[in-house]
Amino acid sequence: MASAVTAAAAWSPTVRGSGIAVISDGSLAAYDQSHRTSAAARLAIASAQIERFAHAVVLTKVIRAGDPLQFIGRLRDLPDTVKVIFLAGVSPGRAHLLQRAMAACGGPVVLTEQDAIAVSMVAGVLTSLRRAGRPRALGRVMIIGAQTAPLLGPLLAVAGIGEIDSWNPVDALDFGLNRLAFDADVIIDLIGGPSSPAQMGRRHPVVISPVGQLCTALTMPGMLRAVLDSVDPVMDIQVFHSCAKALALRAPENAPLAELPDAQLVEIISAVTTRALHRKHRIASRTQ
Repeated sequence: MASAVTAAAAWSPTVRGSGIAVISDGSLAAYDQSHRTSAAARLAIASAQIERFAHAVVLTKVIRAGDPLQFIGRLRDLPDTVKVIFLAGVSPGRAHLLQRAMAACGGPVVLTEQDAIAVSMVAGVLTSLRRAGRPRALGRVMIIGAQTAPLLGPLLAVAGIGEIDSWNPVDALDFGLNRLAFDADVIIDLIGGPSSPAQMGRRHPVVISPVGQLCTALTMPGMLRAVLDSVDPVMDIQVFHSCAKALALRAPENAPLAELPDAQLVEIISAVTTRALHRKHRIASRTQ
């Protein structure tokens, strides 16, 4: 995987445009059989949501590529008007690799479905701990299916969560999920884990999942809009953390994040991301 990152030659366009490319290769369906939506259908859904809330020109494209280097080569065929790429329906490992490769070669910013999931799940954790009166440093979070969202664990750590445990299906023979989830404050279920996850643990932990959460779908348009409005944007874990904190702070006291109006959720994310990116740009300019 590292070879794909290091082998990507420098990106040729020196002037970025103001467009968004929504790209899929359908690899998520092969990686996870629960995602049966075709690449074309995922593109249609994602692009409609982005056009509605990000107010930007959206180019959609299905790329069939056997390996990451081929995929990167196809991305180079995108028009110079593309400033940011959103990967929809791309498997977590490939999406993460493509992000690193494009950053290494100076290409457009790449954001993924997994990034949106991580931000909304961390916001959910922070909200749940606050409502329970549990300090973040003492909070224990269990992630079921951690491999499906590579950013989530590191983002929880940056958010100050005291203990973070991960469980994937391959761990089932060696580590029983019920035992590991014992005494957890929050369980993040990314894969549709046990039939009754709320019965795990002695404290009956809060269980959150990205399935059906509007805030997950609405996180990405806000971030994409901010990238378009920023100069030399660099989306890193600190920017994602700012987004998660902002969502958690604005969550209704006794209602889920999804009960905020759609446009309000997008505006929150867009404003916070824009401020974080502008701050990073100012700091970078001073050090040059």
